[in-house]
Amino acid sequence: MKGAVLVTITRLVQALGAEVVSIVDFVTGVVEFSADVVADHELYTLEDGLNLWLAILRGLAAPHPPLLALYPNCVRVIERDFEFLQICMHITESQILLTGKGMVETYGAELVRLFSAVLGQVYTQRTPNLVNIPL
Repeated sequence: MKGAVLVTITRLVQALGAEVVSIVDFVTGVVEFSADVVADHELYTLEDGLNLWLAILRGLAAPHPPLLALYPNCVRVIERDFEFLQICMHITESQILLTGKGMVETYGAELVRLFSAVLGQVYTQRTPNLVNIPL
């Protein structure tokens, strides 16, 4: 049931386009809840929560600091395993494009550590996702 709600919210965000700013605080709370890898419900919400996160980032025209503050959740997803590496790399790219140097200043060392650890551990088909991040 939670997954269906997340998919519906994701479609709403996509439909709103630039008007998504009117619900960004609500969606940020939903992303925080659904993309938490230490929560019991993550098995049912993580993938849809990451898709919602990416959708809201792509709909925003300006940075939203509470979304940037959630980035450690994305790092924990990647550190746990590489199942959601591709979507996490898209979230990372969108955060960098949206916030610019703010993302790099806040999480630069963590990004370097994460990319260094992941680069030699992923299948060849996933490596371009790491290499093409615009830093």
